[in-house]
This record gives sequence, structure tokens and C-alpha cells, in this order.
Amino acid sequence: MQVKIGQLLQRPFAQHVLVLSSGTALAQAISVLSAPVLTRLYGPEVFGLFAIFVAVASPIAAVACLRYEMAIMLPDEETGEAENLVVLGSLIALILGCATWVATAGWGQAFARMLGNPALGGWLQLISPVVASQGIYLVCRTWALRTKRFTLVRRALVTNTGSQSAFQTAGGILSAGSLNGLILGQVVGSVIGAATLALPVIRGEGRRFAHAVTARGMWDVARRYQDFPLFQTAGTVVNAFSQQWVVVLIGALFGVTAAGLYGVGQRVLNTPLALVGGAVADVFFERAARDKRLGTAGTSSLQVVRVLGVLALVGAIPLMILAPAGCALLFGEPWREAGVYLRILTPLFVFRFAISPLARSFSVYEKQLAGLVWQIGMIAAGIGSIFLGYVLESVYLGLVAYTVSGVVMYLIMLDLCLRYGGSSPWDLFRLSAQVAQRRG
Repeated sequence: MQVKIGQLLQRPFAQHVLVLSSGTALAQAISVLSAPVLTRLYGPEVFGLFAIFVAVASPIAAVACLRYEMAIMLPDEETGEAENLVVLGSLIALILGCATWVATAGWGQAFARMLGNPALGGWLQLISPVVASQGIYLVCRTWALRTKRFTLVRRALVTNTGSQSAFQTAGGILSAGSLNGLILGQVVGSVIGAATLALPVIRGEGRRFAHAVTARGMWDVARRYQDFPLFQTAGTVVNAFSQQWVVVLIGALFGVTAAGLYGVGQRVLNTPLALVGGAVADVFFERAARDKRLGTAGTSSLQVVRVLGVLALVGAIPLMILAPAGCALLFGEPWREAGVYLRILTPLFVFRFAISPLARSFSVYEKQLAGLVWQIGMIAAGIGSIFLGYVLESVYLGLVAYTVSGVVMYLIMLDLCLRYGGSSPWDLFRLSAQVAQRRG
């Protein structure tokens, strides 16, 4: 199988990645610049409680639309199914947000005590607006990607991050570093980000939706794409649990200070992943879905993994060397230990950065059950790893086991997703060898 590097850099693909990456770069620049300020306004314990709040909210917010937003990219233009999916997903998000409010009002305090952090009990009701706004954000974002309105997606991302950082900074100053500044900033950023996407879509295409959307149409698409809520919802919850709830386990088993250190380390590692990997994943999703509709075989997955893998390795080497000293310099001396956590997690970051964009193949090829099984394996490996560290009485050994098990799971994802697109890991090796030969 002969693959040319230039196929990855076809002009539309490269332009769309550049547009999304530029927005992500600006958003991440805001996040990076605000981090040294926030870590001096809030201590590791407060960050630990906030990280646990985010870990509780994230699995619910990730499935606010029951994953129907992932189907928006798939229908043909003339059917009206995509429009019905947008409205269906928005309604589901609002209903789930209300249900979350009721649940946290009744059982929030008990749940917080179960987590071993009763101080969170009064704040769990604020998960509700995060869930509703995130659901609306997801459906409008996918619609904007489908219609190639990449600049709108970029603007919403920057607005979301900018407003969140601004309100968290102001809250830290006004509240003398208490938890309410971090949580309220998160809520405000979510709401503003959703509004930034939803209002232009309503203004620009409201008539189109009014003409295409009906109660029967929403019922039909709910049944047609039922595998997304049946299988991918559970898979997404498991994925969010495996990534976010590690901090809950660390907080419960090793204390909230350790949870705060882990949370800051993850924030540093997620910066390049969000900067490049997210934009590549979005454009890859649109390209793979189009190739599937047209019945053409795409080769971009091989190129994506190879190029992102090289970028990840280049960044990982200095990161592992400089992490502790860098964290102490940027965030303050109390955060030096976060650099040790970061150093341990870096190999997992390399594989996640290079391979995770291919996860969209589970949606494109409607392999939701396989995606769910993979997610269950990922979370089982992650939880088992942290508990192993607890048994061995070492958070470091727990993180090492978490990294090793995560690398293995991402290699399994690589094999599955490449095969769905008609290639295999051996094709990736051959491509890399051909590139090395030409450069030699």
C-alpha cells in the first residue's frame, strides 16, 4: 500500500486544521498564562476539590445529548435528519440538566460525603447548568463542523476559555482563594461558550431548522441512530470516568492535595493535546464521515498517527527532563511535586496524543459496541492501577501502572481503528519506513 505524505496536507484539510488549531492555540495560551496566577491564588487542596467537582460533572456533561451529536455528521444533506438531530440533542440536554438539578438537590450532600469530601455538597447543584450548556455546545459545535463553519467553532472555544479564566481569576481575588471562585468560573465559561455557538446558528439558520424539524422527524432519527445512546453513551461515560475520576480515586485514597497535584499535571499534559490533537480529530471526523458517505477509502488516519507521533516524541523528551523544575518555576514551589506526577504520565500522553483522534472511527463506522468494550477495558485498567498503588502504599507506583496500562489500551485502539478504515498497523510501519528511506 503506497501512501504519500502530501495526502495529509491537502489544502482543505490543512486549512481547516489551521483554523481550529489557531483558536485552540489562543484558548490554550489563555489557559497557560492564567495557570501561574490561579495556582498562586488557590492552593493544592482547593484545586483538589475543584478537580473532584470537574470529575463528577464531566461524565454527565459528556453525554448531555446521549451522544446524538456524534450522528449529526452522518446523514445526507437532503434528508433533514441532521437538523432533527441538533434539536433532539438540545432538548435532551435541557431535560438532563433539569434532572441533574433535582438529583443533586436531593442527594448532593450524601454523595459528597460518600466521596469523602463533604465540603463539595453545596456546590454539586451547579453541575446542572454545566450539563445543559455543554449539551447545547456539543450539538451546535458538531453542526458548525458539518457546515464547515470552523471560524465559529474557533471563536466559541476562545470565548469559553477566556471567560472561564477571567472569572476564576476575579473569583480568586474577591474570595481570597476559596473554592467558589474556581467553580463559578467553570459554570460561567460553559454557559458563555454555549451561547457563543448557539446564537449564531439560531440567527443564521433558524428558518432552515423550523422547516426541517418535526416531532416525527426527531422520533425517526432517535430510532435510526439509537446505537449512539445505547452503546456510545455508556462508552463516553466510561471514558470520562477513566480520565477524570482518576483524580477522585487519588483524592479518596491519597488525599485532596495529591488530587490537586495530579490535576495540575494533567492540565499541563492536556494543553498540547487540546492544541493540536483536538483540531486534527475534528477535521479527521468530517473527512472520514465524508469518505464513508462517498464510498471512498481514506488514508489520512495513517498520516495523522505518524505525524502526531513524531510531534509528541519531540515534545515529550524535554518535558520529562524539566517537569519538576518547570512546575516550581511556573506555578510556585508548592507545585514542584506536580512535575514528578507529570514526568510519570508523559509516556501515556505520547500515545494518547498520537492515537486518540482515531477514536472518531468508532462513530464513523458505527462500531459503538466495540468502542464501549474498549472504554470498559480502559477504565478497568485505570482503576486497577490506582488501587495497586494504594495496596503498595505509593501514589508513584500507581501512576506508573496507570501509564503502562493506558499505553497498552491505546495500542489496541490503534489496531481497531486502522482496520475499520481498511488498513493496519503494518501499513503504518511501512509508511514510516518509506518516509525514512526517502529522507535518507
